Amino acid sequence: DEQLSIGEDKVFNLQYALACCNYLVSDKVLYTVYTDSEQSLSRGIRQDLSQQFQRLDDKILSVIGSYQMTEEMRRKYFEAVMFLKLRSVYSDAKRMHAMNVGDSATRKIEIRNICFDICRKKNVFPRNWYSFLMWIPVRFRLVFVIDLVGRMLAR
Repeated sequence: DEQLSIGEDKVFNLQYALACCNYLVSDKVLYTVYTDSEQSLSRGIRQDLSQQFQRLDDKILSVIGSYQMTEEMRRKYFEAVMFLKLRSVYSDAKRMHAMNVGDSATRKIEIRNICFDICRKKNVFPRNWYSFLMWIPVRFRLVFVIDLVGRMLAR
């Protein structure tokens, strides 16, 4: 998907897995990603990283919605994506602190925008307690809480 600049492999792997009838589980390491290098794409500062993650999550939700599956399975996939969406809010706050992106006001504006984007979409009410605890500051735009958690995670 050319609209995605991150996570294309996740979307492909999900589409492939949903199309498969049989699976083989192995404990062998078959794929390794190195992010220690300063030249790594995952280490660089991206101004629109939050929007890229939201686009990725939306694409994953679209893929899940397009496959035939039981409602129970669909619910579990949606819950997993909901968790990833919420986790990305805190990860973005951590990234902004770790990389000294902007001042406090700039960070808080970015966090507020991310929260707004998540809350304007349908099906954003979490169904498990862990996601629910992460959702409360996002839903009520408690930016100072998210910013504080991001600072603690960045240490």
